[in-house]
Amino acid sequence: LFIIQIYEMYIHSSKEKYLMQGKSCLTLKNYIVKTMNFSINEDFQFNQDENINVNPEFKRQIRKVDDDTAVVNLKFCINNEKKDMPFSMEVDIEGLFHLENWEQPEQLPMITLNAIAILFPYLRSIISMVTANANISPYVLPVMNISALFTDKD
Repeated sequence: LFIIQIYEMYIHSSKEKYLMQGKSCLTLKNYIVKTMNFSINEDFQFNQDENINVNPEFKRQIRKVDDDTAVVNLKFCINNEKKDMPFSMEVDIEGLFHLENWEQPEQLPMITLNAIAILFPYLRSIISMVTANANISPYVLPVMNISALFTDKD
């Protein structure tokens, strides 16, 4: 009985240390760029004094790998069907996340919201890099609460 109590005290103190260190149960194991399409609008007239209203579209997709692993896709799209923007672009990044029992109701927001927030800086960087290397004014996605875009959709 004494050994069990010591073990329980050790487990409890280990959990407290883990929580006190600010470590998350959710871990990004890997990410890749699944799709990246970029096309310049050669007919667009660049005017340095004019602001361009860009309304990107974001989508997410979550797929189960197993009880502790999920694949999360964050998709970004600027559709230029009207030919009123300097470029069109589509990027799909995919992250492999580990979270024990992620489909449980108390864990699910970690995947549906936090995983998207983890992927978002990678997406911002890719978009800025591609547009800057296209020798046009780089498009920098503003810092935003990307998870808030999806809370209404859940």
